[in-house]
Amino acid sequence: MNKIWLIFIGFLLASCTLTNGTTTAPIPNATLPDPSVTTISAPDVEAIVSEFLSAWNDRDFSAMYEMLSSSSRARISRVSFLERYEDLWSAGHLTGIDFEIVSSLVAPEDAQVRYRITLHSSIVGNVTRETWIGVERERAFWGLDWTDSSILPELTSDSGLLLAPIIPNRANIYDRNGLAIATLADVVALWIIPNQIEDEDCKADGFQESMRPSTDLESHLKQSLIMHNQICYVPAFLLPRLHEGR
Repeated sequence: MNKIWLIFIGFLLASCTLTNGTTTAPIPNATLPDPSVTTISAPDVEAIVSEFLSAWNDRDFSAMYEMLSSSSRARISRVSFLERYEDLWSAGHLTGIDFEIVSSLVAPEDAQVRYRITLHSSIVGNVTRETWIGVERERAFWGLDWTDSSILPELTSDSGLLLAPIIPNRANIYDRNGLAIATLADVVALWIIPNQIEDEDCKADGFQESMRPSTDLESHLKQSLIMHNQICYVPAFLLPRLHEGR
């Protein structure tokens, strides 16, 4: 009986020892690991604008529209944007463009990029302008804040491009004595209605005084009467001084 009690007491002591050993909590470590810092840089604004202008030269207007910011796409639809550039390309008879980034001003949420653009036209040659485009931060990307002046600084939403021919003035031609052989001057052509002239001799003499000596007004009137013309046209024989006095 004593042996049994001794075995039982020994078993209890062993149980208590095992129980106390397994429930001991580990000592916490008070030092935290160093925090890791990850930096995500926004794309280069000048590279974005260069890609936009390169797509213009390639006439990839759909790709250009995809680079616009959300606010720009809200102002102009894809169809209107594509039509704007197609009309400009056709009206200007463009064959391509060249561009050069001039400068950029970058802030955390927006930026401005200035560039010089040269439009190559088969009609008028090269047209060079300097303009700029805004850029807006949209999460990890940049969106272009496009306006009509991003094409040419003179353009607005209600203006377009029109080629109007301008004929230059011809140079004067002089003889060896300095007298003008071909020159520009304001002159007046004369239209006369013969059958409404009561005193033909008086009227003819009055007109003849204002004309160059080589002008034979009488012959013009007689020829008109012979041909039964109602109107007699006298070419531009009037002196410039007569025109200036009127």
